Amino acid sequence: MIMRKLNRREKTTIGIAGLVLLCLAVTEWVVLPMEAQQTRIQQTLEARTKELAEMMKLQAAYESVRAAADWQTQRLSGRQQGFTLFSHMDGLAGKAGVKAQIAYMKPSVTVTDKGQRVDRVEIKLQGIPLSPLVSFIHGIEASDDLIWIRRLSVSKSGKVDAGVIAVLQVETWAS
Repeated sequence: MIMRKLNRREKTTIGIAGLVLLCLAVTEWVVLPMEAQQTRIQQTLEARTKELAEMMKLQAAYESVRAAADWQTQRLSGRQQGFTLFSHMDGLAGKAGVKAQIAYMKPSVTVTDKGQRVDRVEIKLQGIPLSPLVSFIHGIEASDDLIWIRRLSVSKSGKVDAGVIAVLQVETWAS
C-alpha cells in the first residue's frame, strides 16, 4: 500500500537502498566470514607445515641417535667374552712394543650421571720413542672394541734422546 502512493523516483531510491542493504548484508554475513575462515585455514596449514618439518627433523635426529646406539651395542656385543680394558691395553702395548716403557697402569671404574658404567685405564709410558707411541695410539683408536683416548699428555724426558713421557687415559663403556 505504501509503495503505491510513492512516485517513481522514490521507488527507485528505495530499491537502490534495498539493494545496497542486501549487498552489505551478504558481504557482512557471507563474504567476510568466508574470508576469515580461509585466513584461519591458511594459518593452520602453515602452522601444521612447520610442525611437520620439525617432526621430520626430530625423526631424522632420532634415527641418527638410534643408529649410533645400535652400532655401539653391536660393537660392545662383538667383544670377546670376558673383555677387560686393562688386559686389552696390556695386549696392545705388547703388539706396539711399548710394554717395557710402561711405568704404571691404573684401572678405575666410574658411573656417569645417566648410570652408564665407564671403565678407565691410565697408562704412563716413560722414555718412549715417538714412533712406537704413535703405533700404540693408533692401535687404541683403530680398535674394534669401542675404546677411546680421553686424555693424552706428552712431555719431553729430561735426558737427551731418552724419548718422551706419555700419560694416556683410555676409556670404554662397560659391557
